[in-house]
Amino acid sequence: MFQILNNGKSGLIWNVTRLWSYNYTDIAALRLSPTTQEALDYKWRLPRIDLIPPKIGERVSCFGYRKPQITKTDEQIEWQVDSRTSIGEVKEVHGQQRDNCRLNFPCFQTNARYDGAMSGGPVFKDSGKLCGIICSNLPPSAGEEQVSYVTSLWPLMGLKIDIDRKGHPKGIRYPMLELARDKFIHAEGWEQILLVPDQSGNIVKVGLKKA
Repeated sequence: MFQILNNGKSGLIWNVTRLWSYNYTDIAALRLSPTTQEALDYKWRLPRIDLIPPKIGERVSCFGYRKPQITKTDEQIEWQVDSRTSIGEVKEVHGQQRDNCRLNFPCFQTNARYDGAMSGGPVFKDSGKLCGIICSNLPPSAGEEQVSYVTSLWPLMGLKIDIDRKGHPKGIRYPMLELARDKFIHAEGWEQILLVPDQSGNIVKVGLKKA
């Protein structure tokens, strides 16, 4: 994975050494390993996350790179990106799924413009908190507004991972909800997440508690 820094003047390369995913969301979690001493010394800044989806009519903004181009030679890597920011409002919130095929996971619809290659970009509430990830766009017909979709974050709390944490046994898988509960990540609204395990400890249902 390539990380762009200093307004595109430099960057870091990371190896993806683990990937965790499951069928309640199209978001995956990655474990990154540094490839250089500079990457090893890099200090990550954690985003503020709001797990509760925005309400209908609430304004959101997104950011992404449109049509990135990367050229690699023996001596250097050159990238060209067209960064885009778009603002819109939430039109619909799908608590379970929008359909059984394309968007079969919790998401919400906005009228912000998401161009090709912007999938995976962050979506923020007006408070500045991350509330979703760009996942899909349906180009509008003439005279119609944009129809874009954002993956909700809360189902990710049921994803079981096994990263090492100080004070915890190694090699034991646990839901990401524990990272939010223990403030390993800054995620508001974790108290509203409901996880239902089976007798083997596998998460068979993820939901939001009723207010």
